[in-house]
Amino acid sequence: MGGEDITNALIGAVSTDESLLTIDRDYAERLKIDVGVPDENTFTLFEGGISNSQLSTLMTPTLERLVVQIQRTFDYYRSKFPFGEPDKIYLSGGTANMKNFPSYLAEGLGKEVIVINPFEFIKVSEKINQEELKKAAPYLTVAFGTAIDEKKGLNLLPPEIKIIPLIEFQKRIFKFAFVFILFSHSFLCTIPTNFQYGAFF
Repeated sequence: MGGEDITNALIGAVSTDESLLTIDRDYAERLKIDVGVPDENTFTLFEGGISNSQLSTLMTPTLERLVVQIQRTFDYYRSKFPFGEPDKIYLSGGTANMKNFPSYLAEGLGKEVIVINPFEFIKVSEKINQEELKKAAPYLTVAFGTAIDEKKGLNLLPPEIKIIPLIEFQKRIFKFAFVFILFSHSFLCTIPTNFQYGAFF
């Protein structure tokens, strides 16, 4: 699940005090980014007469499913690896810029949520608009990581997890070697000890 699912949840016809409002993809995308997760503690009307409570009704089921899916990812991680559960979430992609989205995830998952900006770790030319770069940064995370990685492949796993497949491979090699030695030993034990080498000539 991701930002596309949130956009799709907003597309359709909504009854407002003014008329029947049809939300197309472009308007849904604007609402998603500019309004974001609606604040239900206030009453606000947006373009076309749609209210924040109506937006919340349309958006909340998808957001809740997304939180559940992320939590399941943590559960899977915990069941497979002998390490503590992640305590921070880094958001990337276009939906990371969605208003109130980081705080919604932080509350739903009980973790610190950070919109990633890889450019804060390097020196960027002053000729580039820094505010625009900050907005674009979540979109460019994968491209940035690929560009600075000196290895041929891209592997973002921490070192302690990267070694697990190697350990599993070594275990399989040892099992194969053990079976081979056991088979060879059994075969040698079945050869009669009193045969004459001359019988083979």
